Amino acid sequence: MQPQSAAGVDERDILIAFGVLVAMLLIAGWIAWRTWRTGAPPMPSNGRMRRALLEVLPRAMSGRVVELGSGWGGLAWRLARLYPAVAVVGVECSELPWLVSWLRLKLTWRRPKHLQFLYGDFFAQDLTDAQLVVCYLNPETMSRLRPKLMAELRPGAYVACIGFALPEIPPMAVRHLDDWMQTKIYLYQMEGEEPKPLNYAV
Repeated sequence: MQPQSAAGVDERDILIAFGVLVAMLLIAGWIAWRTWRTGAPPMPSNGRMRRALLEVLPRAMSGRVVELGSGWGGLAWRLARLYPAVAVVGVECSELPWLVSWLRLKLTWRRPKHLQFLYGDFFAQDLTDAQLVVCYLNPETMSRLRPKLMAELRPGAYVACIGFALPEIPPMAVRHLDDWMQTKIYLYQMEGEEPKPLNYAV
């Protein structure tokens, strides 16, 4: 028989509740620390954003697809289903979202073999062989990222951004979402050749 408090509450339930509270506080503290360190909270894209992004992406890809700031991994899985013939890589610098996405991939029985999640600074990631780069990043990070994209991506490569535009580069397509944030999806193509006609993804 489990000991009970004077109020009739099982002490085991109290310990479980205390453990859950401690875990929630630790996660909240970690999120606050990572937000302070990186300048951006680990906020995932929602289903509506992902669908709108997929609708503006070209269907055919011959080079790597890279998501910078892949977070909890949801969008990278959608990209892997859309592009089964090329490598799809999610890069994340926050430990907990990366670990969750990595574990989900490892524990999925019929996982896509061409999908992987990398932990680290995506500014150190080589993008020279990427044909598509996808990101959902804050304006400051987008400004820092622009020179890297222009220097490393080959002519004709695509960049798709959720929420925030690449500064000083005109997009080839913009999708407006009628949500409370009035989110925009931007699609760019690196200079060097005329933009190709798009076969839109469904």
